Amino acid sequence: MDKSLVVRRGAASILRYNMGHIEPPAGVDAKYGRSAFIHPAWTPSGAVVTDQFPPDHLHQSGIFLAYTKTVFEGREPNFWDLLGGKGRGRFAALKRVVAGPVFAEFEVEHEHVDLTSAEEKLALRETWTVRVWNVGGPSDGFWVWDITSTTRCASASPLKLPQYHYGGMAVRGGRAWTDKAVAFLTSEGLGRANGNHSRPRWCDMSGPVADRSGTAGIALLTHPGNFRFPEPLRIHPSMPYMVYTPSQLGDWSIEPGAPRTSRYRWLVHDGALSVATMERVWQAFAR
Repeated sequence: MDKSLVVRRGAASILRYNMGHIEPPAGVDAKYGRSAFIHPAWTPSGAVVTDQFPPDHLHQSGIFLAYTKTVFEGREPNFWDLLGGKGRGRFAALKRVVAGPVFAEFEVEHEHVDLTSAEEKLALRETWTVRVWNVGGPSDGFWVWDITSTTRCASASPLKLPQYHYGGMAVRGGRAWTDKAVAFLTSEGLGRANGNHSRPRWCDMSGPVADRSGTAGIALLTHPGNFRFPEPLRIHPSMPYMVYTPSQLGDWSIEPGAPRTSRYRWLVHDGALSVATMERVWQAFAR
């Protein structure tokens, strides 16, 4: 099986989705290996704005969806903290690939596996539909693409999600985006210091480009149809990551026969994008 699927426009690479299991670097615990995530995400100039196996938090690779505090059949799997060995998400199947003049799209299936029982048990099935739009590019300085995630119970048992401060659709920013180098800006004009667990329509994360001058960024936009919109956004106080976290507002669950669908737009850019541009892209997504 191919390990990855790369979306390109002409010679320019936009994103790589990792289907095959990616082993961590030599000397790192094998539990950190993973599949079912996007890395790299490239800007139109070729700058990489995501990271893979960052040394400070090796489980935060690229763009991924994982829940942290959960209850399944009385057990407490953790699909976020891979080293704990209580759960994981993984690639299951490539369902569809479409290429065309307006957009490229692929659909994949993920499994969220409970590892806390004597034998692993599948708790959730998740479908990602990733659509990359033929807009933007080098002249505009950005790419636009969407992830639609649908989670559904894999058995007659619900997945309960108690209140917690992180877990959901997440992104780990570029390796060069150290504590002092990375900047955040929300749709309400908040930054890292005052934006954590605010409820923005979008948030931009940006920093220096590795090995060359200039800056780059990645903005995460949420959709009005999402559960608990606008979901609280976890902005880490020192690391370059953010995650939309509905669990921050209190307990909820994914019930048998009642799938949960959430939609997110990604704006990957060179340099600084104006608030007006990000707001225009969000309005197009939302309306």
